[in-house]
Amino acid sequence: MVDFIQKEAMIDQENKIGTTWCWVYDDKILLGFVSLAMFSIDKKTMPSEKREKYPYSTIPSLLIGQLATNE
Repeated sequence: MVDFIQKEAMIDQENKIGTTWCWVYDDKILLGFVSLAMFSIDKKTMPSEKREKYPYSTIPSLLIGQLATNE
């Protein structure tokens, strides 16, 4: 997870792939982080009885790409 924070998180944000939120204690200790991205679920992948409940072809969702906490 350290590699993700150091090497990939800002690149993902600059490319508008996802945003990483960090929680820091006393301005120096990283407590944890979560990387979030918008996502959608294709209705075709759902069981037929559930598809009928949604009027759209895709269902908006939020993807947790990375999640970590400090020991």
